[in-house]
Amino acid sequence: MFRKSFVRPAALAIAGALMIAGLPALAATPTIGSTQSSFDSTLGAPDPDLSNLPDVAGYDVPYYGGYNVYYYNGKAVEVTLISDRDPELTLTESDPKDWAVSTAESKAKALMPSDVTCGTKQNAGDRIYKVCNSKTLAKAVPQSAMDALGIYGNPGDMTASFYLNYSDKVPAIDVIIGSPADYVPGSTTSTSSSAAKTPTPKATAKASSSSSSSSSGSKLGNRLSCRYFTTQPEAQAYFDYNGGNSNPMVSMLDGDKDGLACEYLPAQ
Repeated sequence: MFRKSFVRPAALAIAGALMIAGLPALAATPTIGSTQSSFDSTLGAPDPDLSNLPDVAGYDVPYYGGYNVYYYNGKAVEVTLISDRDPELTLTESDPKDWAVSTAESKAKALMPSDVTCGTKQNAGDRIYKVCNSKTLAKAVPQSAMDALGIYGNPGDMTASFYLNYSDKVPAIDVIIGSPADYVPGSTTSTSSSAAKTPTPKATAKASSSSSSSSSGSKLGNRLSCRYFTTQPEAQAYFDYNGGNSNPMVSMLDGDKDGLACEYLPAQ
């Protein structure tokens, strides 16, 4: 099972804190599609000890066990939040600091542009999720960026995933651009039909210098995009080693949740 590898954040003074469900939360948090400078000005500079991948910033934020933002071309394309839980517990184990689903939904909505509209919640067993859309996000992250990242869906789409522990509380929230490959708008359950464009191998075959370390299976602590890998077996090794779909940091490498990571990448 995946064990959270983050350093527990120290207290960080941030003006304008407000109360959500009895716990302080950040006010005026930048949203998906915002620039890194807007996140940095609100959250403070990324902590080097928590920022161990290219384009991924780990922030030291009070009342969170993890606050990671993945940037592409200087824009936030994914935010992952971990509750201020015991770092020795797996995500499925219960912790009193995990969030109620309603609280998690409020936190996810705060990360979305104000013009967002969302579909029906989907139940995927170990998590629930909903797909939303925003015209503001579509302008900030165009189709070309989604193609380069190998992301399913249409411009403006974003998916909020709420991972569940054994007590049906939420230890982790992931908000990412795009939609799952098998998502059908208006349905009440996920189906096998694809409602989105399948990325081409050419769009996702460009890997960063981090791919050599990921192929060894080392636990890097943050979710990677498929663009960090050159081959499907390389992505699969990282995906499997880090807990697969049970780990929100790597689960989006498997868009259709069939257990195969980045399956449109070349075999060798």
